[in-house]
Amino acid sequence: MLNEDIKSSSEIEEQIKDFIKDCEHYDLPRLAKEKLPDGVRLLDCVRYECLRPEPVDPDNKDKCFILIHGGAFVYGYKELDRCFGMHLAKLSGLSVININYTLMPDISLTGLLYQIAGMIEEAGSLFGYTTFHLTGDSAGAYLAYAISLAARNMDVRFGFGLEEMPNLNIESCGLICGCYTLSKDGFPGILFEKGESRLKPFAYDLGLAGIKDKTLKTAIVTGDKDFLRQDNKDLAVRLKEEGCPVSILDLESDEEHEMQHVFPITDPASPQAREALRLIVENAKGSITAQD
Repeated sequence: MLNEDIKSSSEIEEQIKDFIKDCEHYDLPRLAKEKLPDGVRLLDCVRYECLRPEPVDPDNKDKCFILIHGGAFVYGYKELDRCFGMHLAKLSGLSVININYTLMPDISLTGLLYQIAGMIEEAGSLFGYTTFHLTGDSAGAYLAYAISLAARNMDVRFGFGLEEMPNLNIESCGLICGCYTLSKDGFPGILFEKGESRLKPFAYDLGLAGIKDKTLKTAIVTGDKDFLRQDNKDLAVRLKEEGCPVSILDLESDEEHEMQHVFPITDPASPQAREALRLIVENAKGSITAQD
């Protein structure tokens, strides 16, 4: 994620193009070599897919994870997170709904949150899920956290302009290398409003929204080479100071694995990614409490 100030639409367009090229240069070779785990059935519905473990946890068959990919709000697609989602489904025994969404600048932040909330409601109705655990990486972590908070708090909901958001029962949030503080005048925050001016300040500082909910179970994952590491650590400290149930996993690189940005997504079979997966699953199932 980039945050330098930019002013003109042409500068924004060029920065988006450059960002997408950089992402594709890394992601396309990674996907070509990716090995999907067995024991997970893929049900593709185009806009989203259901990654269903075999067997499903019988005690939690009405619950599922919602997985939201990253990409600075301007790049990405569900296949980027599919392998991670399959590992998450297999470890947790819960299905994972892995989604696509409209990318900016073709949608405002309010429109995007509405869209994702609608897909969650639709997928829940289609597959029989009534309780949701959201997780996402990078910009997807921002979106997962924003939707979770808006679903649970009316002040947050109206602050994002989500007056007609469907009622969603969201119990936990797992945030991977997310971004939570963004400049209103820099990329990508400058894309949020598309000429609108109704977003509250917490749209650019999600910590302000986070402290409004004292019961949302939140797990935060970062690493020593994640360029958003400090943003993640700062959010964890802020939530803990306000008495919110939060756990953070801040991992160090070793000789074989570097804890780069979104490392659990890009290498979900690594030992460190397994730690991240366990934290997210334990957070969802309620077996952990706030940690130092």
